[in-house]
Amino acid sequence: MCRAVRFLPAGFVVALTSWAQQAPAPSPSFEVASVKPGDPNDRNFAFLATNGRFTATNQTLKTLIGYAFDVRQLEIVGGPGWLDVDKYNVEAKAENPRPTPAESRGMYRSLLEDRFKLAAHQETRQGQVYELALAKGGSKLKETASANQRIQRLGFGRFQGTGVSIGPLVSLLSQQLERTVIDKTALTGKYDFNLDYTPDFPPPADFAGPSLFTAVQEQLGLKLESARGAVQFLVIDHIEKLSEN
Repeated sequence: MCRAVRFLPAGFVVALTSWAQQAPAPSPSFEVASVKPGDPNDRNFAFLATNGRFTATNQTLKTLIGYAFDVRQLEIVGGPGWLDVDKYNVEAKAENPRPTPAESRGMYRSLLEDRFKLAAHQETRQGQVYELALAKGGSKLKETASANQRIQRLGFGRFQGTGVSIGPLVSLLSQQLERTVIDKTALTGKYDFNLDYTPDFPPPADFAGPSLFTAVQEQLGLKLESARGAVQFLVIDHIEKLSEN
């Protein structure tokens, strides 16, 4: 059985026999931070980080936990139902105006531990996954040397990738499918791509396009196959309602 440990970084794996000898390094903290309940009637939401200032508007606690631990929400298990319902506003400032992504996540982990008494551990379980592999005929991704690396959403079921490695594409597919996707392509370059498909939730009346599985195969030259594999989950051991700022 895994022993509960607070704030292990995503991807952290350690033999059970070494838990007693190792302790997680203390996480950095925000210089100042305010956490308040969100307005349930407010339709606006945001998640921003600029020059060491962090703003989260009307975000669920599960969203904040996902960011802090660098895991997808579908990989967070346990905890009360209000993790998906109650929304919060965060205003915070880091002492360093240019924190690294790892430092930013660490500060959010410290904030969640302080204000919500969060304790969690990571646990690997067997579960349903998709494996991303080369389709017959090979990849249709366009290799590029572009330094402008990003994936942007262009509209309903439309994404464009510029100069990205296979990892961000795998993450995008995991988010859209709400299931872990494992890279089996062996592709190591940086690529441009366009992906247009019809999401499962109801599209606009005039929208017509292939399923995500068909689009990945026809447009990217890849294929998604259902399989069972190791999935790393973040297990919520303890959490409380918001304490006073």
